[in-house]
This record gives sequence, C-alpha cells and structure tokens, in this order.
Amino acid sequence: HDVKIVASYMLSFEIENDHGVSEVCTEVEFFNESTLKEFVARKTKREGILQRFLIPKGHRNSVIQAVWSPLIFACKRRTNTGSITDKIQCEKDPYPVAVTYEGPSHFSEESSCAPETTAQIKDICKHIVEHFYNTEHKHITRMVLYFKVDERNQLWLLWCGSLRVSEFGNKSQMPVNLAAMFTSPSLQAGSPTRDDKLLREADMKHLAMTNDVIFYETYVRNGGAHAAASSVRQANADSATSHTLDDRKEKKKESKANAADGEAWKSAPGIQDQYRELCAERELVLGALEDIFYEAYGHFLRHDPGPFRFEVPRKVAQTITEEKLQELMKRQKIDQVITSEDASDNDELWFSIPANNRAPVSRMGDEAAKWVEEHYNKKEQELRDEALSMPRTLPPVAPAPTAIETKPAPSAPSRSPSPSESGDQKRDSQKSSR
Repeated sequence: HDVKIVASYMLSFEIENDHGVSEVCTEVEFFNESTLKEFVARKTKREGILQRFLIPKGHRNSVIQAVWSPLIFACKRRTNTGSITDKIQCEKDPYPVAVTYEGPSHFSEESSCAPETTAQIKDICKHIVEHFYNTEHKHITRMVLYFKVDERNQLWLLWCGSLRVSEFGNKSQMPVNLAAMFTSPSLQAGSPTRDDKLLREADMKHLAMTNDVIFYETYVRNGGAHAAASSVRQANADSATSHTLDDRKEKKKESKANAADGEAWKSAPGIQDQYRELCAERELVLGALEDIFYEAYGHFLRHDPGPFRFEVPRKVAQTITEEKLQELMKRQKIDQVITSEDASDNDELWFSIPANNRAPVSRMGDEAAKWVEEHYNKKEQELRDEALSMPRTLPPVAPAPTAIETKPAPSAPSRSPSPSESGDQKRDSQKSSR
C-alpha cells in the first residue's frame, strides 16, 4: 500500500482532574514524512517513545489488545474506521485514520481475533512471564500487551500498557488498568510551526478574496503579527532555556563548593591514610559479595539445582571480622556449613543457600550490599567525628625579618697631587685660557 504515515510518538504525563487529583495521561501522535521532520526539529520535546509505523494487513489500521493473568486470557482487536490510504487525510493529519486503542472510541470499532493469532499471542505471553521469572525471580500477575499484524502476516509486539508484579506467594491486589487515559495531541502546544503555517494559508486566502491593503500591511507583509508572535514564542523559549541553564550552573557551583567543604576532613593529618584504607576495605568486601551472589544467581537458573555452597575468602572475613560476617549471613537466612566435627578456622567460612529459598537471589545480593554500605558508613562517620574533634593546628608563623644595619663604604683616602701632576694641570689650564 502507498501509505503516507511513517511513525508514531507516545508519551505520558500527569494532569489534574476536576477534583484536583493528578492522573497519568497518555498521548499519541502520528506523523507523515513532513510532520516527522518538524517533530525532530523541535527544540523542546517531552519524553516518550518514537516508533516506526507498521503497515497493517489491509487498508485500515488494526491493533490487538491482549490481557493476561494466571487464570484469564482475553484477546480483542480494534480497527480504525478510516483508511490509511487516504492521502489527503494522511497529509493533513494522520491521527483520525490511524488511532485505535489510543484515542476516542468513535474512530474505531471492536472485533474478535482469529484463533490462530490468539494462540500465537497466548504463547508469547507465556514466554514473557517465564523469562521474567527466570531473570528477576518475580511473578507477573497481570499484564496488558498490544500487538499488530503487518502486511506480511507477521505478529509484532508494540508496547505494554500495564504490568503488575508480585513476590513469590504474595498476590497483587491492584486491578489491571484496561482503560488507560488517552488524550488527543494538542496541535497548538505540540507544533507551533504547523500553527503558523495554517494561519499563513488562511491569511493568504482572505487576502485573495478581499484584496485588503490594510490587512496586507498588518498581517501578511514580512510575516506580520504571526511572524512576530512566532519570534516572541521562540524568544521566550530561548530565555527560559538560558535561565534554566544559568540556574543549573549556579546550583552546580554551590554543590561543588559545599562538597569541597564537606570533604576537607578526609585530608586531615593522621586521618587521610585511615580513610583510604577504609575505602579499600569497603571495595574488597562489596566485590567479593557481588561475585558470590552472581554465581548463586546463575546456579539457581539451572533445572533442579540443589543448594548453593560457597566459601567466603579468608581476607574478606578478616577485613569485616568473622562476627560481622556471620551476622550478615544470619540476616539473609543463609545457613552456615560445618564440614567436619573438628571445626577449623576455615570451616567457619563455608555457607549454603538452600534450594527452597523463597527470596530472589538478586534481592539477597542487594540487601547484603546495603548492609555492608551501612556498616562502613558508620565507620566513616566515626572517622569523620574523630577528624573534626582534632584541634586545628595553624602553620608556624615565620619570624619577621630583622633590619640589617648598613655601614657606609669607607671612602678612599685623599692624596695630594704630586708636583709633576700639579705642573701639568697648570699648563693645561693656560692652554685652555688661550
């Protein structure tokens, strides 16, 4: 098909309803080639998803909504009443002929899906749920997905409208949201360039019909008021952007200055080396625990893996102390393993995560890392208090330079001229007088 629609843009934002309660609202825009270029050229955009428009099977856009839960699966299709091959409408505004679940119901109609497509979508949902549990160790209790069948009869996943997740054995009481709140895109807020273009066309049509000289001088010549309004909007946007950047720079400078003042204690004499040693210990313990729980994560991905046994390196145990290490393992409900009756020092470093452990391994690793961070944050605070309580020693003041008495240099002893010299001087003076 010769379809002029090339992309769609979906974004979500919060608005206040009539009762003053904020609600999440979703907006979708459809672009042809020219409006897509305008969108890319916008200086300010809200965060969203820009997606290539898939040409559907047939001349009308159609989207499938799949609702999945452990006990219920429902699949419905919504088809737009307009034709995506309508070149005039697609060049003007593709929204009325492309929107389905994302817009008002009068633009589309609901129908059922073919059994083969329904079975294929159900199988995809099953694989998504299994993959999510194998990677995150969490159960998907409800989800709403949107699919589309293209012109080659291939099934595509477009986006997820709602997703509910719960831990093992804890059922989510939150209902799945099947009626997501959509609004039509605002042309005035979304594309000022498009507004100016439409107003310019309307002015030219009015001028052609009336041939009004005053209207021409006021609104048409050199862009008139519309160009001025556009420049004012652009100036306001640039001014707001510059003010925002200036504010960010000032806040960044203040934060750097505060950080510099707050970090000065780390360079105090006698504290600097202790702080470096504390940071090295923190990194050592966190790195070792990260490796342990990463191996445990891969272990429990296997089929019927059994318990996971691991040994904590002796250096890590000496760093954090064995007492604190056992406290950490007890908090995570990790069993200690005694390999023999004659327990040696090394036997105290073996632990085991049971196979029927219900807590996700990834969460256990995060909680262990959090415990270690809190432990070393306390030690860092103690070190900081010690540094601040130390008396401040001022640098020694250099003694003032003493004035050095200078004696005048002895003058050369005067000598009387010799008789020969005096005679020569007399002859020279007589010559000069002549």
